[in-house]
Amino acid sequence: TASLGILMFTALGFFLLLKTVAPHRTVSVDIDWFYRKGSEVFMWFARAPFATADSIWAEVYNVGILKPKDKLARLCWRFDVRVIDTIVNRAAWLTRIAAWLSHKFDIYIVDGIVNSMVTIVQFNTGLWQRLQTGYLQHYVLIIIFGLLLVIGGVFLF
Repeated sequence: TASLGILMFTALGFFLLLKTVAPHRTVSVDIDWFYRKGSEVFMWFARAPFATADSIWAEVYNVGILKPKDKLARLCWRFDVRVIDTIVNRAAWLTRIAAWLSHKFDIYIVDGIVNSMVTIVQFNTGLWQRLQTGYLQHYVLIIIFGLLLVIGGVFLF
């Protein structure tokens, strides 16, 4: 309560002496006068030369850098859409055709040759099985038949 009493007494003294300590219009050179005047000069520089230089730089940056960059980006986009995408799409189309042709070549040519060889071997196997009987007289008959063919071919040609 002692602190509250001191505070109240000080407030009472302030209000009673308020008319005595009324402010007068004067120029007081306090410590804040320097930074107030300095800030006025700083704000003038910020508004006049720096703002002008900033607006000039913004215009130069916009015209000299941003607009050419946008034009280049638009040109690159058009090149990508018209040239690169066309090349990629046509390459994909050619790849699909080549894959289809390769598939048909594999099925009809490569597999066809292999399957034809199997058919020929199976056919010849049956023929050779019939010719190889294991009897000597059959082999002698085949040799005589072969000699007759050779001799007949020599005399005819």
